[in-house]
Amino acid sequence: MARIYPLFSGSSGNAEFIGTPAGGILIDCGVSARRITLALERCGIPAAAVQGIFVTHDHVDHVAGLRVFAKKYQIPVYAQPVTRQCLYDAKYLEPEQISYALESTVECGGIRVTPFATSHDTAQSCGYRMELPDGRSCAVCTDLGYVSDTVAAALKG
Repeated sequence: MARIYPLFSGSSGNAEFIGTPAGGILIDCGVSARRITLALERCGIPAAAVQGIFVTHDHVDHVAGLRVFAKKYQIPVYAQPVTRQCLYDAKYLEPEQISYALESTVECGGIRVTPFATSHDTAQSCGYRMELPDGRSCAVCTDLGYVSDTVAAALKG
């Protein structure tokens, strides 16, 4: 059964793993690659189980460890188009790293992930709604300026 593992939260860094020890996704990567790896290991999850990293926005407390962690484990990165470009411009991703401009639902690690717009003081921010393999769903949204109708709809159910 898939679970949510809140690894880090707050202005010093954010990251959540959603999945099982066999595989899943990471929402944000806001601390060092080493700290992410150790936090996953404490939960019994090998870093290699991360099959995709979904970025909510480009602030450092959400992407500090992104470049190193994604590169070390060859993990694809998903972000909204403007955020994705900001990640390259700020060197949080290198040109050869695999990344996708996420504008609609994708499946990663057996989880269907749908982005939804959120309000925050960045060029483009989003939350993610996940449909888990067992039929349950959950959503992650961070740093909300306010709860819009879009956010409220994504959080229902």
